[in-house]
Amino acid sequence: MAGVETIERLQEYLRELPPRARAMLIAEFERSLLRGDEAAGTDLVLQELRRVVREQRDGAPRIDHCARLFFKPLEPFLVDDRLDHNHPGRIARGALETLWTWVRRDLLPQEARMLAEEVSEAILAGDEPKAGHLTRAFQDRAAAAIATGLATSVDDSKVRRRMLGQIGTPRAAEDVQTLKCVLSGRDVLERLSRHLPLRIVNLSDDALDEYMTLIDKTSAGESELFVYGLLTVMSRLSSTWKLIRFGV
Repeated sequence: MAGVETIERLQEYLRELPPRARAMLIAEFERSLLRGDEAAGTDLVLQELRRVVREQRDGAPRIDHCARLFFKPLEPFLVDDRLDHNHPGRIARGALETLWTWVRRDLLPQEARMLAEEVSEAILAGDEPKAGHLTRAFQDRAAAAIATGLATSVDDSKVRRRMLGQIGTPRAAEDVQTLKCVLSGRDVLERLSRHLPLRIVNLSDDALDEYMTLIDKTSAGESELFVYGLLTVMSRLSSTWKLIRFGV
């Protein structure tokens, strides 16, 4: 019979897997049992897989404080929708847990462990500014590491498949591109946000010109940021349909 320590290690490993990988494992183990294949430990692994799935479905804590700080710049670009739906420049909120697992397991594992420890210490000491400073430095390293990974994968399909498989979300290529752009453009997007009212109700011609100028300034140094500047303004509109005026 497996010991407690072994089961705990198994549970930790299974929680680290992307949801899609867990679903595939459950399906494969169930097919194996239906075929009459009874490999040692199959029942135990299947039992723990189902337990992890139930925990997450029932609302167990999905993402820690460190991860919430890390993903804070993404707030204007999150959507509450299915993970496989296409939302250019946006990420499904449900994908954050999987993305965080990838960041701390594959992208920057040592740095992520250090960040978790140092942020926890700062929070316990009541030093929120220090926690924010640590997180911003980690965001910069993550953005640089993602940019390097994407650049390497352009000419190497094997590297690209491996990277997207590790990320594990249904729209991995789009999600990691959005993550990279928002983290690398964090400061200019924050400046744009500070110049906007919390709610844009009246979109007069003068206001429209002002917001378009702000968007253009935001993307002046990096054309990829145009869509994120536009989405930042869109998130403040009282009615989403008013975005049509920007197109006109």
